[in-house]
Amino acid sequence: MPLPPKYGDLVYAGVLGKVIGVYMGRPYEGWSKKALEERWGYLDRYVHDDAGVPLVVADDDISGTFTFVRALEDSGRGLETAAADFGDTWLNYLIENKTILWWGGLGMSSEHTAYLRLAEGFRAPDSGSAAKNGRIVSEQIGAQIFIDAIGLALPGDMALAARMAKEAGSVAHDGEAVHAAKVQAALVSGAFTEKNMDVLLDRAVSLIPPRSLVARVHADVRAWAKANADWRKTYDRIEKKYGYRRYGGNCHVVPNHAAMVMAWAHAPASFRQSMAIICTAGWDTDCNAANVGCLMGVLLGLGGIGADYDFQAPMADRVHIPTAEGFRGVTDCLREAEAITRLGYILAGETPPPPPKNGALFHFSKPGALHGFMPETGDDLSRCASAARNMAWPPTADPSGKAAKADKVDKANKAKAAAATPPAAGRVLGWRFEIPAGRRPILATPAMPPASEGGYGMVGTPLVYPGQTVTAKVFAWPVEAVGWSGLPVAPVEASLYVSRAGRAGNARQVIEGPRVVLRPGSTRPVELKLPLKPSGKGDLVNGAWWGFDALGIMLHPPRGGAAGGLALDSVRLDGMADIDFGHALPRIGNKGDPAGWVVDASHCLEGRFSEQPEDHIRLLKNKGLGVMAIGQADWRDYAFSARAYQHLGGGTGILARYQGLRRHVALVYSNESGAIRLVERLRGETVLGEVKVKPWKTDEWHVLGLTVQGGRALASVDGKTIFDADGLRLAHGGIGFTVDTGFSGFRDGRIKPLA
Repeated sequence: MPLPPKYGDLVYAGVLGKVIGVYMGRPYEGWSKKALEERWGYLDRYVHDDAGVPLVVADDDISGTFTFVRALEDSGRGLETAAADFGDTWLNYLIENKTILWWGGLGMSSEHTAYLRLAEGFRAPDSGSAAKNGRIVSEQIGAQIFIDAIGLALPGDMALAARMAKEAGSVAHDGEAVHAAKVQAALVSGAFTEKNMDVLLDRAVSLIPPRSLVARVHADVRAWAKANADWRKTYDRIEKKYGYRRYGGNCHVVPNHAAMVMAWAHAPASFRQSMAIICTAGWDTDCNAANVGCLMGVLLGLGGIGADYDFQAPMADRVHIPTAEGFRGVTDCLREAEAITRLGYILAGETPPPPPKNGALFHFSKPGALHGFMPETGDDLSRCASAARNMAWPPTADPSGKAAKADKVDKANKAKAAAATPPAAGRVLGWRFEIPAGRRPILATPAMPPASEGGYGMVGTPLVYPGQTVTAKVFAWPVEAVGWSGLPVAPVEASLYVSRAGRAGNARQVIEGPRVVLRPGSTRPVELKLPLKPSGKGDLVNGAWWGFDALGIMLHPPRGGAAGGLALDSVRLDGMADIDFGHALPRIGNKGDPAGWVVDASHCLEGRFSEQPEDHIRLLKNKGLGVMAIGQADWRDYAFSARAYQHLGGGTGILARYQGLRRHVALVYSNESGAIRLVERLRGETVLGEVKVKPWKTDEWHVLGLTVQGGRALASVDGKTIFDADGLRLAHGGIGFTVDTGFSGFRDGRIKPLA
């Protein structure tokens, strides 16, 4: 089936709807309708500030949705991907008690129960079956929660989306939970081409058994909605016939699916009203609002999401996805939508379109896209009047929405403006500011996930590293006056910057690039470059490499202040990391949490024992593969080395091309086998080389090295090359340390690009 028109735009709308639903519903998850109405009335808005919680949070609804769909590509089987392949994807990206899921325990959490079955060696669908886990556990809400991305990747083919939803949902669920997941995936898929809600619902329900409980829920709720326009009366009937008290477990799928049908039946053409109904109804509000929001986003498109309320600007598209891979710990809605869109093209047998603006990391090419950029107000010096929004270029209005003084721009300037039009989609991030004397407006996006966030673990790695170059293409605002309160429109200096979080009470460190003068009325593009030079020992703080947590643009006005506007066309990140990781763990703040800096798939990640002579990192795993990893997905050709010792265990080594716990290249020494092996783990394990060696003494340091270039891997021990292997299938990924059921030590990690 050919992909529908504006496929990428609708995927982005679906992703936005999903994420907005989580952020709306998360502050009061599990509340009753009565309690919600008493506190806030009709919940058609964000209430996180009133609830005293952050808006942007890590949440399983987001993380699972945008991670488990990767099985369709990771498996190498495309549309033949089966439940067992989805289970393998769980084992690659999940770290027990740390990533994606609510880890509620065996029999308490359906997903944790299924994970334990998978770890024991059971394959999906057995891992999620009622026969193995019981009906109450297997019919909770999770299969429905995580399924939207399947529909986004398979647009217009509801039957195919339902079939793949069954495979994906069966990893942890069975029975009515899988029926609900099939309906949800089919609805999202069908909304790309069918815009009539009644038709969509009819077609989706036709894909599950007519006598199933989920099918009966649809028939009842839609009939009740037609009989009475007041959704609250429909809710009362749902609560009486399908309420929580009738089902066991923590969060059964049936009551929550019924509430979703109610929202669609009563508000089939309004994003805000459908979200308000599902949120005010209570129960599992973040999950339900996320499912409702994804469908409504695809159904109504980008214009429908913000038709009468700005859901997007407060969260600026920011998303956190903690996985064992780590690379998308800090991401945004458009980047996630692009990954799904690319997958959709591949599954349809079509060539994905080239990336916007020559592959820029941030390109703002979809309406409303912010890529996480927000005016920064936390620093006393940055408290200025400032606003940013996505807009078309060249503009017919300034970022505030007021008409530009186009009559004062002569023909020559118009020609220059046209010549300077950004490439590709012609959309930019418009930034309008008023800078009093002594202030400096900042527009920034996160470059690293936060250390921790409430009930869900946070694991991730930084976005920007020493050795790379960040380039921003910026345009001065092409009108004569954009002041807010009479401040002069004057030249300002602009610079790119990165910052490091303070630790143990130390102030934040800001590293600023060269300043460039931007003159009002100029439309020529200006490139701001910040070469982040190899760190050497200069970037070590108490023995640990210290990364960057924010990336942004900073403005410096003349002495009297200034007003003006800029258009940020794109931000590029080029080059390979060049880092000395030192001998200690990078940690954040007084708690010493490394979660935002590295992937930690271990039972203990600590410094040296007090009696050991050298500082180093100790990595311990009680059973199975332990990993500490860092990097980004696009790292390709590099040399990585580190000193290592084995204290106790079955294997000690280093990793390259790391993409998760079951997708990487490893150079590992094992006392048990008396050998060093070079292996590639990808849909199983391929031994690229193995050699017997003299046994390492306990705590004896050795130097391990891995160089990867194209399909070739060179491995060395203590400076001597022992393997030169061709045929690597993994083409990119980060680096790491690893231990297999035991305890090992590491220091002096060094990654450098190849000449």
